[in-house]
Amino acid sequence: MRRTAYLMLMVLAVTTIITYVPSKSFACSCAEPGTVTEVLNRDGATVFSGRVVKKVDQSKLDMLQSSADPISVLFQVDKTWKGVNQSQVIVKTARSSASCGYEFTLNERYLVYASERDGELNVNLCSRTQSITDAQADLEVLGMGKDPTEKVHLEDQMTGMSMMVIVTWAVLGIVGVSGIILIRRLRS
Repeated sequence: MRRTAYLMLMVLAVTTIITYVPSKSFACSCAEPGTVTEVLNRDGATVFSGRVVKKVDQSKLDMLQSSADPISVLFQVDKTWKGVNQSQVIVKTARSSASCGYEFTLNERYLVYASERDGELNVNLCSRTQSITDAQADLEVLGMGKDPTEKVHLEDQMTGMSMMVIVTWAVLGIVGVSGIILIRRLRS
């Protein structure tokens, strides 16, 4: 009887895990991003410089992770050229450069070329985004830029748990409690 209960728990656990296994993966492949002027003239383009204040890997607690999982990056904006006038901005990028994510370093300054998608700013490895120390040629074309005019604090909008994490832990909790109840019933 115990062996049957154990086998049922194992089948349920394996089925749950298989449900969350990703079925596809893609490698990063970039085309030339275009000149500074071309990128600046695109619809939905945002260009600013700033320092990385905080990074939140939203899938850090997920059991199954992908290089394409989103990371939120909070910037303290120094200068702006297009698309933003706030003192802080959140951009999203894939977790890894393998999925075209830009790997930002905390407390470093960057010239960021972002695009808006579904109401969020997104940055990828294929954009002109680069460390401010490597951006001198772009800064010469862009000019002085403007100081942000709207002071905001966006730290509260940086969340660390994705819905996938919550669902995964809820399912595992239900499976665990069900297993304990099943084992106790079989013993009595």
